[in-house]
Amino acid sequence: MLYLVGRVITIIAWYIFIWKMGLAILRVNT
Repeated sequence: MLYLVGRVITIIAWYIFIWKMGLAILRVNT
């Protein structure tokens, strides 16, 4: 149970991190 919850949190954290990095890159390019 805890392993599954940790897995979901990690995936969400990576998704947010990549999304923010993507926005930063778009801002620099434009």
